[in-house]
Amino acid sequence: MDTTTLLHSVEFVIIAKLIIAAVFGMLIGWDRESHERHVGIRTFSLVCMGSAAFTIISLQGLFGFHAGASLSYDVGRIVGQIVLGIGFIGAGVIWKEKNMLHGLTTAASMWVTAAMGAAVGLSMWVLAVGLLVLALVVLKSKPFLLRAFKV
Repeated sequence: MDTTTLLHSVEFVIIAKLIIAAVFGMLIGWDRESHERHVGIRTFSLVCMGSAAFTIISLQGLFGFHAGASLSYDVGRIVGQIVLGIGFIGAGVIWKEKNMLHGLTTAASMWVTAAMGAAVGLSMWVLAVGLLVLALVVLKSKPFLLRAFKV
């Protein structure tokens, strides 16, 4: 396989990962919009896709895929910065009204969505799908739990 074909196959895999991350984020965002939250499909899709992109960028640098340049990145540092950045964005969706806090579930959902995107970027497919399924179960469980415990 020549270098051009390899490059194109790597680029195809990267685009496929970004598409998968966008769809996963859309599913979490769809849940938030179905509960009439202001942060929804587009935001969660972009958070997940951005996390995947930053993780892919860090991997590309780690393995020196930049035309033979001797680059060295620590993937853990990039993922750590994603966590911090999403925490900052998540703080922006939390507000207090009288004695009630609002937006905590949306902020936590953003955090999990960012982790999901990083998992997609690292090709950790079982973790990514597991996070997606578990997040949707948790987000959809409130009505069932309220009925079950008659709260």
